[in-house]
Amino acid sequence: SISLTVDFELGTPAHCLRNLGEALFHLPADSSEDRLSNLDRAVSVLREALHLDKKTQPKAGEGHIERIEIVDSLANVLKKRSQQTESVSDLEQAIGLRQDYLLHIPAIRPDHPHMEARLADDLIVLYETTGQQSDFDSAMSHFRHAVINRYGNPYDSLQFGQQWIRAAAQCAANHHDISDAYKHTIGILPRLAHCAYEPRIRLR
Repeated sequence: SISLTVDFELGTPAHCLRNLGEALFHLPADSSEDRLSNLDRAVSVLREALHLDKKTQPKAGEGHIERIEIVDSLANVLKKRSQQTESVSDLEQAIGLRQDYLLHIPAIRPDHPHMEARLADDLIVLYETTGQQSDFDSAMSHFRHAVINRYGNPYDSLQFGQQWIRAAAQCAANHHDISDAYKHTIGILPRLAHCAYEPRIRLR
């Protein structure tokens, strides 16, 4: 199927491998062993997709959309596998991937706040596992940047803000982090109102 897709120019080989990795990630399993096997295969396929993308598109740059999508998928699968196996190593790899590739995404691109919010969420999971305050502080910082980035979709920004509030409320040792999350999330509301075309929606 990958060869057919490439022949008809409906996608690059790396893109097709990413689709396969995503399919394995979401494939139903009858047991935890089968689920883990699917995740292992998904990680392997997505690593190959990333390698192939770099090989076939060496001039595209680390921040081009297709490569970022592959990295995002790989990080998601690694995070899921870490939850299945309680492997901190997999979670740290996921975080490392997001941190490295976030540097190559311009802040004016809509996928930048997405990557920041997912990185923040991963860091919260790591903080809950290891208890390192630096991971929590970094998560709060990335949530803040994801929410206040005015180039992001305001509806997405609101979701990121809600994630930020939940994380701060559950883990924060002081009220400053919680109030900061509420303040910036509430600050999104005028942007949401501006984006709504119907007066009834703007009023709500």
